[in-house]
Amino acid sequence: MKEIKLSELVKIENNQPVTNSKMVAEVFDKAHDKVMRDIKETINKIGTPNLANEMFMETTYENRGKQYPMFLMTEKGFNLVAMSYTTAKAMKYKLAFLDEFERMKQQLMKQQTPSYLIENRAERARAWAEEEEERVRLAQENQKQAKYIEENAERTNLGKAIEHSETDILVRQLSKILKGNGIDIGEKRLFQYLRNNGYLIARKGRDYNSPTQKSMDLGLFKVKESTFERNNQVFTKSTTLVTPKGQLYFAKKFLIERDDNE
Repeated sequence: MKEIKLSELVKIENNQPVTNSKMVAEVFDKAHDKVMRDIKETINKIGTPNLANEMFMETTYENRGKQYPMFLMTEKGFNLVAMSYTTAKAMKYKLAFLDEFERMKQQLMKQQTPSYLIENRAERARAWAEEEEERVRLAQENQKQAKYIEENAERTNLGKAIEHSETDILVRQLSKILKGNGIDIGEKRLFQYLRNNGYLIARKGRDYNSPTQKSMDLGLFKVKESTFERNNQVFTKSTTLVTPKGQLYFAKKFLIERDDNE
């Protein structure tokens, strides 16, 4: 088993600490398909889909250009799956995971608490410094994106075309625009990118592929709700739309990433 840093065990996804089936397989030295079976058996035993969806989120990972299934899991989900791993080594690994879940929860709480509300003077100063660093980082990223579009306006019409857009569009339409301008990404891969990077909700359930709070705060997406009738029942359907601001944001982001990789 390759050496794994404790900080890699648990990550923040959609504002909650999670680990994943691949990481569990590597740490506990088990085949990934065995861990996947353990998770699926656990989900079946839970019996309530909504409850299971709160603890396990089906997603994918990429290996040599191909996509393979993987599960994200919350601390509760991890506890249920790892319950059957009872060797002395396994107990040590479980404690390491639980320590990291706790550390990430504390980190998340600090991130969500404005610096001026923190009573401890040292922690308040540290939080203020982190907030200021994040503000500077975002400002620099926006400047970099604007400069890129300006410098490359003649070489690509993508930024120009989207900059004058006044219409909300589907994610599928955005993928076609990107692909038509030399960015190799289709609808499925774009949805996956948006989920993996915290723009859309990755947790399977009613809100799957809906914008995260972060995306809504940035004004990147809107949600259009419509109703339809089936078997004398009225249902509500939610559709995620990319705003003109979101279109420009992702156009700049993908152009920069593409050129950084060239």
